[in-house]
Amino acid sequence: MNKQEAIDVLEVYKRNMAHILGDEDEKVKVIETCIMLVEEIEDSQRWIPCSERLPEMRTEVIYSLENHFVSTGYMTAGNETEIIIEFHWEDVKSGALIYPEAWMPLPEPYKEEQG
Repeated sequence: MNKQEAIDVLEVYKRNMAHILGDEDEKVKVIETCIMLVEEIEDSQRWIPCSERLPEMRTEVIYSLENHFVSTGYMTAGNETEIIIEFHWEDVKSGALIYPEAWMPLPEPYKEEQG
């Protein structure tokens, strides 16, 4: 099942529950929250083409170049045609004019489950 199929199933279930229980029922609200979370998870894990939008300044992101090089860095300046990324290799800070094709937010850091 892909994202859209999951959302479609949840939407049908939500409509049926709302028809029986009303739009303001707690179960209907939980289904709405589930739909929102599925959409957010998918959006946070996709590559965003630089032609679509650029990351916010000074936000660390993962970026991909034409030659499929992938690294992390901070965008420090940019427009539709030029992006300056500050990146780190072996603790050497550097800034360079590069042309990434796409970027994505960093995932949440690992946290050991307490249990």
